[in-house]
Amino acid sequence: MSGELMATTPLQLNIIEYGTVISMWAALGLTILLAALSWRKIRAAFSRVSRKAWLALVLILFASLAFRLAFVPLTNRVYFDEDLYENMARNVLLEGRSCMCNWGDASACYDCIINKAPAAHPFLMALVFHAFGPSRAAGFAYSQAAFLASGFLMFLCTYLLFGKRERPALLSALLINLLPVAIVWSNTIAAETTFLFLSLLSFLSLLLFSEGKEQVFLLLLGTTLAMAIQSKAETGVLLPLFYLAAAILAGPRATLLKPAFYASAALVLLLSAPHLLHVYLGATKSSWGATGAKFSREYFGQNLPVNAGFFLFGYPAIEHPLLLSALAVAGTLVLLAGGRRRAALVLLLWFLSLFLLYAAFYAGSVRYGTDVRYVVSYYAPFAIAASAFALLLPSGRHLAAFSVLLCAYFLVAFYPSVSTPAPRIAEANQARSYAEFARDVRLPENCTIFSHVTSLHIDLGRTSAQPWYLQDPALRAKALEKAPCAIFDYGFWCTVPPFKGGQCRQIMDKNPAAKLMATDPTGQFSYYLLPA
Repeated sequence: MSGELMATTPLQLNIIEYGTVISMWAALGLTILLAALSWRKIRAAFSRVSRKAWLALVLILFASLAFRLAFVPLTNRVYFDEDLYENMARNVLLEGRSCMCNWGDASACYDCIINKAPAAHPFLMALVFHAFGPSRAAGFAYSQAAFLASGFLMFLCTYLLFGKRERPALLSALLINLLPVAIVWSNTIAAETTFLFLSLLSFLSLLLFSEGKEQVFLLLLGTTLAMAIQSKAETGVLLPLFYLAAAILAGPRATLLKPAFYASAALVLLLSAPHLLHVYLGATKSSWGATGAKFSREYFGQNLPVNAGFFLFGYPAIEHPLLLSALAVAGTLVLLAGGRRRAALVLLLWFLSLFLLYAAFYAGSVRYGTDVRYVVSYYAPFAIAASAFALLLPSGRHLAAFSVLLCAYFLVAFYPSVSTPAPRIAEANQARSYAEFARDVRLPENCTIFSHVTSLHIDLGRTSAQPWYLQDPALRAKALEKAPCAIFDYGFWCTVPPFKGGQCRQIMDKNPAAKLMATDPTGQFSYYLLPA
């Protein structure tokens, strides 16, 4: 069938659809095995953490979770990628393949194609689906769990990086939970939270290696990196970055002379081979939404001052605390003055690698639609650097008082923006209105809904196929074998070029007897029953 987002041979299609899922299972299984084999060493690394610190960490994480669930709307913010992620997770669960469904229903996908989104995010979401069933609510639950785990990993990573100091570790966990952009995007089903979680898991592995120079942790770095770089296409930058970080923190001789260093790198390449093929095809065969080059010096020149300004002042509706930037500068100076130059260098390289990469991307501006979400990917090193300020605080009581002031500052400055109800969110407002209309509308159950957003309808348990199925008599008849009546979704994409005056208009012109089934209150979106 047609409709592929990038040209592939049947072999390439199978390698990417099935191979990425198999490689994720292998990487996850090996990660669990290596962690189990080295569990005593992991426990020993954190054996000096006091009970008070663990209790404080639990309080931070679950107070933040309660705040997000009570006051921050659970809603999609990037359309229609989040519905697509949910649909891909469904396909991983039901069919063992990572793909986007052109035609399917609640039980199966009959025409699945490669999408540019990598496998890690839908794969981990599929694990939650396995436990609770595929649903939008389970997708949100996964994101909440991943962000909660990220806060926990922030504590562990900062604790090891700063010489087993509890106060900066606790402050780093608090800071990542006080960042407005991180808060609102953790309440979505976007892939950034998965990137944050897996990158921190990989960073913890290399810190455990630098702690005791045990080769098993180099292998653990390999398996966790194999998952992390499959969370987004651009996360391949972590591969050279984290191996360089391991050499910086543990020393070149202690790293480069160990056989496990090369075994680890080989493990990453082996486990992520299907993903690397996917990224290569995406880079060469897909526009990735760009009308020209995907990366360029021109974009870099435009995006760099805008993104740098974000870390100084933020922008309306996409706020960033200036206080955090001040803390990051102060924390970096503390690290340099306190003899932790290697830690400062690693955090700076981590932050700059992603900051500069996104600045060169055509959609990398924080003010480009909903693409401020990319900041979540490199907030971790920023917040860890800021947490070094806690090294200046003389006691836990001073940290507690400082934390209370931070929380008060956050509530006064940013509560209105993070608590904005979903219907009043300015970003992608029209797409959100359509998605809510599509979720609420009641349609006959025995019909195939021909829609540009098949993932949305399939996730709701409906039978759906792409509109171009209507333009091919043989494909139309084939699709209607599953659900015999045809409904055309004159939805969001039919209100914008090129579909508005093209495909959507052609379908309506060829079906003059189409019967209006439902329309939204604004009259923009409608469902039409097509004649047999």
